[in-house]
Amino acid sequence: MRTAAFVFAALFICGGASAQTVKPGLREDAMRGLKTLYVDAFVSEFLRDALASETVLIIEELKLRQNGINVAVRGAEAVHLAPTLTVYIEALPMPNGTLVYALRVDFSRLVQVNVGSSGPIVAVMASTWSDSIMATARANEVESIKAAINDLVDRFLNEYLKANPRN
Repeated sequence: MRTAAFVFAALFICGGASAQTVKPGLREDAMRGLKTLYVDAFVSEFLRDALASETVLIIEELKLRQNGINVAVRGAEAVHLAPTLTVYIEALPMPNGTLVYALRVDFSRLVQVNVGSSGPIVAVMASTWSDSIMATARANEVESIKAAINDLVDRFLNEYLKANPRN
């Protein structure tokens, strides 16, 4: 079972690894001038009874609004093209009653990519910033998971505020 937890963690965290190789300064450039973000959340089925996706969305939205960032209304048109902050939470229950969880916060936006040296420019949604953690908690210990979400969203906000300093 321990091996399964390590494989689980490696697959989850490697999913966001590409965003960690961005040249310094480009992450801030990707956030510069943004005034509105869409938020999303994906919560593991093992946590849905204790921590609903709606709760995670409320945490995200509140942190963003407290820092002067508008949050796009869910269900609005063209939201699929809006810059998005997404929280992913995967969990694996262990036989001893603990829960191994991996949490990733990902910022993605529409970017333009050159296809070949003389090819067309295409627009795609791409992750330009992400951060993740892996931890354990008792199955009924949701508060520590909420605190971890807050910590990662704070890390995002720190980068956002570097790119968009308050006047």
